[in-house]
Amino acid sequence: RSIEAGTYALMTIPGENLWTVILTKDTTFYINRKEYEPEKEVARFQVKPENTPRFYESFTIDVDVTPHNADIYLYWENTQIKFTLNSGTDEIIQAYVKESLLSGESQNPALYATAADYYYFGNQDLETALTLVDTAIKKGPRSWHYRLKMDILERMNKGEEAIEVAHTAIQFINEHSADLGWNAETQQSSISFYNKRIEDLKKPMRK
Repeated sequence: RSIEAGTYALMTIPGENLWTVILTKDTTFYINRKEYEPEKEVARFQVKPENTPRFYESFTIDVDVTPHNADIYLYWENTQIKFTLNSGTDEIIQAYVKESLLSGESQNPALYATAADYYYFGNQDLETALTLVDTAIKKGPRSWHYRLKMDILERMNKGEEAIEVAHTAIQFINEHSADLGWNAETQQSSISFYNKRIEDLKKPMRK
């Protein structure tokens, strides 16, 4: 269920086969030793306990952050429970991409490139990532847009197309390094980077 942002108390009722996990708005009842108020609960669910990989002398809570969410671990001695906290950020981003970017509503190239980068690093829907970075390049190309497009194509096993993008990037750098505020050293370093990537992309083709 959806939980509003706020301050909550996390409690558990351990059992041999199931632990009950409770999230409540009442964060002081155990300090003030007052009667528990069930109506202040916002969530209650059960989790199956498991054995831990090592011994925990003290009760321990650990948070393992995943790309969009977080896994919550509770350890004590040789027992652990785990449950997932869904942040909802991926759903929000997906909706924004669909409504504001894929629709063509936004004119900001940085937003398209950033969204493409999000899809690439999440290794999800690379076709959409490619569409987004292409739009970023059309609306206002930057050197890193070409690098991102090259990376996306490489992951899609489109090495020849990635090489073409690398050559386009070198041309873009040569033509716009002054506009970018780059000195000769920075320009040459970036060109060397793309030349190396071209050679690396060619290696699988030679086998």
